[in-house]
Amino acid sequence: MKKSHRIAAAVAIVCVGLVVTVWGSGGSQVTAVFPLALSEPANLQHETAVRGQFITITLHSTYWSYLAPSSNIVAMKGSVLHRPAPFKGSGSCLPGMGCGTVVVTYVAQHAGSVTLSAARTTCGEALVCTGTRGRWSTTILIR
Repeated sequence: MKKSHRIAAAVAIVCVGLVVTVWGSGGSQVTAVFPLALSEPANLQHETAVRGQFITITLHSTYWSYLAPSSNIVAMKGSVLHRPAPFKGSGSCLPGMGCGTVVVTYVAQHAGSVTLSAARTTCGEALVCTGTRGRWSTTILIR
């Protein structure tokens, strides 16, 4: 990887979850919060969010199903999006393999702690998930 690509990737990582403060009209301070984006590496991790922040989870298999949050301090924004990967010919993802993503977005409404989770029973065509391959969860502290 080129040095410039590594630097760009590091800058992008630092920006995730960054809170930017800008000055609004009349000299009042306005805080804009970047969405918290989570995927497979966040499994069994602890994250922090602030009230009003969007939390988007993208899991990379269409076999995932999101479970109800452990508390009502977050609310689902819209509906769960199932995005199957397009078939691109021989050697690509074939129907039934679960290629694609499942995306859900929540908004943090109240302070507290919540566990967001998902489950699947199939990890590929005729392949049963076992252990942690079939479960995903992360705990989020909302301030």
